[in-house]
Amino acid sequence: MSKKHFVEKITSIEDDFAHWYTDVVTKARLVDYSSVRGSMIIQPYGFKIWENIRDELDRQIKPRKPSPAKKGSYRRLCA
Repeated sequence: MSKKHFVEKITSIEDDFAHWYTDVVTKARLVDYSSVRGSMIIQPYGFKIWENIRDELDRQIKPRKPSPAKKGSYRRLCA
């Protein structure tokens, strides 16, 4: 009797980060491919994870009251 693994193969993170990330989120069923080229559909669990990340970042950043970046506030590094 052979065991069937849920994850057959995931690209190594050292070889190709973008492909590794796509493998992880699709095989974890956090996203699914869309019929629109270059688009993915975020599944409910994936969306909940995103909401938690957003809420945590807001919790950490908002008390610092950062000022918004202004256009032209960066100095040109090369002449």
